Amino acid sequence: MKHLFWMLAAVGICGCADAVSPAAGTIQVTSVAAGRDHSCGLSAEQQLYCWGSNEAGQFGSGVIAPESYRPVRTLLDPLRATALAAGDRRTCILVAPGRPLCAGSDGGRGFEALPGDVTLAQIDADTAVCGLTPEGTAYCWADSAAAPVAVAPERRFLAVGVGTYGCGLGADSLAYCWRPGASDAYRVSTVRFGRISVGTAQVCGVAAADSVGYCVSATGQDADATPAPVTRFGGTIPQLQDIAAGNGRACFITLAGDGYCDGLSISGGMKWRQLSAGAAHVCGITTEGTVYCWGSNATGQLGNGTTTTQSSFTLERPL
Repeated sequence: MKHLFWMLAAVGICGCADAVSPAAGTIQVTSVAAGRDHSCGLSAEQQLYCWGSNEAGQFGSGVIAPESYRPVRTLLDPLRATALAAGDRRTCILVAPGRPLCAGSDGGRGFEALPGDVTLAQIDADTAVCGLTPEGTAYCWADSAAAPVAVAPERRFLAVGVGTYGCGLGADSLAYCWRPGASDAYRVSTVRFGRISVGTAQVCGVAAADSVGYCVSATGQDADATPAPVTRFGGTIPQLQDIAAGNGRACFITLAGDGYCDGLSISGGMKWRQLSAGAAHVCGITTEGTVYCWGSNATGQLGNGTTTTQSSFTLERPL
């Protein structure tokens, strides 16, 4: 397997420290996913690289090992992945023409097809797996051996995600959630979103009308309440292009490309294309295609060759 590198890069809060210079020869990554205690990235060549815990075989290589502190290529030829999701001891991918495969959680046999003849355009994973067909029907698998359940099949969704709850963005731009394994969905907010992200027990989104970010409970108990907007440190309300929900936290990218987590700047002069929030760590991709991770590193999920946890916004460069 091909091992990747690389060195630590320290970036301070609010852009006070030096910006990070790209290193030559890094892998160009199109998407990154932070799971509970592992991370994975998908390259421009549709190759999969994972790092961190592999105790349940979530790397998909067919081998169970405690962890890898450096990224390793895990997808066996001739498979090529078109989409990626990482969750609780599980990694899922889509391979053409939208076939869902998952690894981990229930064994180390490598990537295996989910039950049911379902073609997906999107996929997300936590303890359960949810996906969206090209026609907009949401399906969830309670585990890798369970039959797929169509969620609110009368409703068309634009996006889906899963944490403790499954959630989807309806064609009416409202967010709906459900318990994995259930076929009924309920509205969780009156805000109309342009995009959403699902965390452990919350769904966060960017409002379609003004690009303001909001996070609401996935339980639906506050469906008619007016949610407080996501803010930067100091209380200013930014306009967002994207948002990532995690375990009780939200990270977001402003329209200018600046990154924030829990209201604090993580940019250090860099512009961000994607952020993914795991259980206790975060990974992101800059607009130049470089991956950085920060936060908990107990199982090597930052990919820097150590298990030393990095304080907030000290970025580690795994790819």
